Amino acid sequence: PDKLRKLEALKRRIIASPEKVKEIEGEYAKVKAGYKGELSLSYFLNFLPSQQYHIFYNVRLPSYQSGLYFQMDILLLSKNFIVILEVKNIAGQIIYDPAFQQIIRLNSNGQEEVFKDPILQVHRQKYQFQIWLQQQNVKQLPPIFTLAILSNPNTLIKTTSSQNNSQLQLIRPDKIPSVIKQFENHNNLEILNNKELKRISTKIMNSHVNEGFNIFSAFHLSDENIKKGVHCPDCFHIPLSKSRYNWICSNCNHKSKNAHLFSLEDFYFLYGQVITNNDLRNFLNIPSRHQAKRILQSVHLTSSGKNKGTKYILDLNKIKKQNEG
Repeated sequence: PDKLRKLEALKRRIIASPEKVKEIEGEYAKVKAGYKGELSLSYFLNFLPSQQYHIFYNVRLPSYQSGLYFQMDILLLSKNFIVILEVKNIAGQIIYDPAFQQIIRLNSNGQEEVFKDPILQVHRQKYQFQIWLQQQNVKQLPPIFTLAILSNPNTLIKTTSSQNNSQLQLIRPDKIPSVIKQFENHNNLEILNNKELKRISTKIMNSHVNEGFNIFSAFHLSDENIKKGVHCPDCFHIPLSKSRYNWICSNCNHKSKNAHLFSLEDFYFLYGQVITNNDLRNFLNIPSRHQAKRILQSVHLTSSGKNKGTKYILDLNKIKKQNEG
């Protein structure tokens, strides 16, 4: 996810107080845990027939409330029904308390940590997605089921409720195929035809909006908080020195011809797509305007303007292709 890549770039370049660094590392750990949780479900989702399900990850769609959005971790579409999955990667010992709509984690130091109720979260997503489908003129809505998944296999789960987990809709990843099979057995009526299913899928992809996460406003930072220079692709040390043919790391002695391309990606995630020759020189600590121009032109980026006013549009695919070449 873009947010995770932005936090990775920030983490290796941050110049700030220990408290600010700890705040950034905490947010990074939280986002990374969520991403790892979603990745861990891929194995179990692969048991589902690909021709029967359209599967989407991290879908963020406009809400019926103007100017707002709602996000679904995993969305499964089929002709007969829809499933929305909310994924939580919470380690340790937890107690699910449906009466007070919360998950309580018991930490090793005896302290308790409270998390939002994932079942309530996914129910809200269901409501918003129903309205979104109606706005897309879907004539007949298929049944929509919700599941909350605790993706960490080592989590010890307890509950204050007498209901079992299937009734609570709070399950582990390895139960996903069997629960989906239950949905199939009880919902064998085809609501959507192939054309309508494809139309909805296309509309979801076209309507998806990436989360507008700006690291500078999120953590109250300025450009002075960003360490400049080419970073080492191996140990992430900044800055590297330049010989005639290679970038050289003084920390691990790694040599690279294309290390500047990895740092171009850092610029993309920290500052955005648009870059000028002056931006590149400032960010990578390159004194020569001609060297900076050669770097930008070597990636074959789209540009506009002339001379000092030339602006380049960073393209991650082109940067990756140049790096591999």
